Amino acid sequence: MDLGPNKPTARLAGALYLALAVGSGFAFITLAKIVVRGDTAATLENIGRSETLFRLAMVGDVVGQVAFALLAPVLYALFKPVDRVQAALLAILILVPVPIALASVPQLFALLPLAHLPGTASTAAQAATLLDARAGGILVAQVFWGLWLIPFGWLTWKSGFLPKLLGPLLGLGSVGYLLDSFGKLLLPDGGAIAAVVPTCMVVSTIAELAMVGWLLIFGIKASASTKQGT
Repeated sequence: MDLGPNKPTARLAGALYLALAVGSGFAFITLAKIVVRGDTAATLENIGRSETLFRLAMVGDVVGQVAFALLAPVLYALFKPVDRVQAALLAILILVPVPIALASVPQLFALLPLAHLPGTASTAAQAATLLDARAGGILVAQVFWGLWLIPFGWLTWKSGFLPKLLGPLLGLGSVGYLLDSFGKLLLPDGGAIAAVVPTCMVVSTIAELAMVGWLLIFGIKASASTKQGT
């Protein structure tokens, strides 16, 4: 198959993007319910009570990151005719955070035996250390989750075969990720930055889901497909 801006490539990108959204989204929502911020004892209790769900969240995390890694070369192929340098930058910014995010999964796995131990101060301290390490790693990965949306949005805007409006919306989503990351890294509660983040993140979610839907249903605009002889 001649990879480039054609419908099969676009739909493959959509399928991988959907796997990323479903896997990572399930993990995020599930862990948000199980992990109680600032209460390690409650978190360990929740893990012990919902161990299967907790394990499924870890699987979702892994599936999402694998899909993200596979998405990189497909998006590079899709956007290479638009701008080879920006397409390469897009692929690099996707790949960099994958090992960082995957490294946080063993930290979650290490919580499982702690959930079945007596609730001592030592157990709570170990769990807190693991949770803090994971949170720090995710914050670093999140910087790149914001950065990759910049070339993605620019390439979408310039491509001519994807909806132009999604370009700036993806860019605004990038702002949300970056503000959230640096806000939490610099300030314990995110400060005034925290008030802006939810709006940007909602816009990003809408734009990314719209992109998934467009890639899966339409692929690329017919005119672009015709130019490529598909």
